[in-house]
Order: sequence, then structure tokens, then C-alpha cells
Amino acid sequence: MEIWCHKRIPVEGNFGQTYDSLNQSIHGLYGEFSANIDIKEEKQAAVLGLSTPWEHVSVEVRDYVRQQEAHLQWTVALLHALLSCTFLLVFHASFSYMDSYNWDIRFDNIYVTTYFHQIDERRKKLARELLETLPMVLLLLVLCGLDWVLYSIFDAVRRHSFLQYSFRSSHRLEVKVEGDSMLARLLRRTIGALNTSSDTGVVESDNMPCLPQPVGMDARAYWRASLPTVLLVCLCLVQAFGYRLRRVIAAFYFPKREKKRVLFLYNELLRKRAAFTKLRRTAIVRRAHQQRAPRHHLVDTLYRWSPLLRRLTSRRCVVCQAPETPKSYVCPTPDCQAVYCGSCWDDMRRRCPVCTPLEELSSSAYSDSNDDTVYGE
Repeated sequence: MEIWCHKRIPVEGNFGQTYDSLNQSIHGLYGEFSANIDIKEEKQAAVLGLSTPWEHVSVEVRDYVRQQEAHLQWTVALLHALLSCTFLLVFHASFSYMDSYNWDIRFDNIYVTTYFHQIDERRKKLARELLETLPMVLLLLVLCGLDWVLYSIFDAVRRHSFLQYSFRSSHRLEVKVEGDSMLARLLRRTIGALNTSSDTGVVESDNMPCLPQPVGMDARAYWRASLPTVLLVCLCLVQAFGYRLRRVIAAFYFPKREKKRVLFLYNELLRKRAAFTKLRRTAIVRRAHQQRAPRHHLVDTLYRWSPLLRRLTSRRCVVCQAPETPKSYVCPTPDCQAVYCGSCWDDMRRRCPVCTPLEELSSSAYSDSNDDTVYGE
């Protein structure tokens, strides 16, 4: 193989300088792709006024703790004094309750006691009108329904809104410089550094982080959620029984007074029920007049020939507004014809308050003036 220099003799005059310049340029280009980092650390002296000795700090902390301890002791002493006064408040409340219990027959007289039930049973045996006690109230606490509905909604959103994407990308950059000249070699060394290729493969992505992630509550979580409410209900019941305990203690020391109070409450409820029936007579008469109001002849015709319209325009009980049924009672008086359901007709003592004169009602049906002796005794 023949040497390159032998073929190009004589060599150009500036060949050496050109070669040196190219070498310097190539080394300069290599330097452009590198970087040198100089790290310099400077240590600063402590700021004046902040270098406090540890002895001074410990003294300040000790003084602060002693001040807080003195404040705490004063607060505890104040609480002890208030607790000592609590006994006086309880003593005063007890004597106030006893005085009101003995002198005011209406004071705290709202409880259905054993003696109250005995009076009620006695009236039942005598075939008198039974005074119904308060109906039992069923307390339903629903805390889990809303949670279950929200969980179902979010779970359906999560299952039906899930999307998954797959990406794949690749690129290849290659610059080819042909030739054997010096410039070709220079370009291959410089531009050849740009030749890159990459293949990301398959990249999968989904929208799961953006979707709601509902978590269903187990039995333990439901119990923890309902425990404060159960405790609150128990506290309310304990408070009610605490109020009843005051009356029980007073009734134990004053049994005769307790019987008088229960008897008064029982008779008071009977009188209020009779008075309520009197007050209802005005509304009953007004509703009966409204039912007797003349209707258009077209409405009467449709009422006779259309069962559906007859059901929609049926008369109602003048007392409780219940729809008329085959068991309803219709007053036989021609100008009255008021409608009563079975229970309301029994409550009216089988006397129509619309067509019966007020004097007769006051003397027989709605008055207990001649029946005072049938109250609880």
C-alpha cells in the first residue's frame, strides 16, 4: 500500500499550519460537549447576639415552667372552690323542687305513673271511657342508607369510566458523511455525535388515579359510626329518668300528695278531651255545610254515571276527613246527611253535632257536668 504523502509530493506550503488549526478546532469542539463544576463552601461566623449560653437558656426555661405551674395551681384551686359550691346548688335545687312539689299541683305533673294506670284500669272495669296513654314511639336511626347509595354510585362511575391507553414510539437519526478527505473526517467526528436512536417500547397508561376509589364500610366501621349516636340517645334517656327520679323521691316522702297530683292530672286530661270535642263542633258544622252545598247539574250527572268520578268526588268524614266507605255512617236527617266514619261516630257518642241542638249536646253528649263523680278517685 502506497503512503498518502508519497502520492501528493510536493505538499502544499500551509499544510502543517492547516493541520494544527484543524487539531485545535477538533479539541475545541470536544471541549464544548463537557462542563466543569467548581464548588466553593464558605463558613460564616455565628450572628452576634444569638450565641446564648446554655446556662441562661436553662434558667429561662425553669422560670417559665414555674410560672405555668403557678397558673395551673391557681386554676385547680378555683375548680375545687366551684365544686364545693356545687353541693350548695344541689341542696338549693332539692329544696326548691320539694316546695314546688307540695304547693303547686301542676308543677312537673306530666308523668304516667303506676297509680295513673290503676285509675285507668278502675275506669275500664266500670265501663267508662278509657283514657289512652301516650303511644309508644319507635325511634329509627338510619345512618347507613346514604353511605350505601353513595358507594354504589361511585363504584358504578369507577367501573364504567375506566379507560386504558397504550403508546409505542421509536426514532433513529443517522447522518452519513462519505469521503476520505480531511473535512469529511471532521464532519464525521462532529456531526456523528448527533446519531441517536431510541425505542420506548410499549407504554400503558389509564385514568384510574382520576377516578373515585370508593371503599365499602364493614360492620366495625358501621358500629364506630353509630356508637356516638347510640351514646347520645342513652344520655337523653338517662336525663329523662333522672328527672323522673326527682318525682319518685318526692313521692316516697309525700305519698298522699302524690296521689292528689296524679288524680288531678288524670281528671285534667279528661276535661281537656271533653273540651276539645266541644271546640271541634264548629269545624264539623262548617264541613257539613260545605258538603251540602249545591253542585252543578253536570257534576251530578257525571257523579251518577261515572264510577271513576264518583270515587274522586266521594264525600268525606266531617271529623277526620277520611273517604266515605260502605261502613261509614250517614246522618238520616234530610237536611243534614253528614258522613262519619265508624270510630268518629263512636267518639261523637252516636249523636250528630250538626243537626243536634247545642243545648242537648251541652247537657248530654259533650258535657261531663253530671258525671263529675266518674272521674278518677
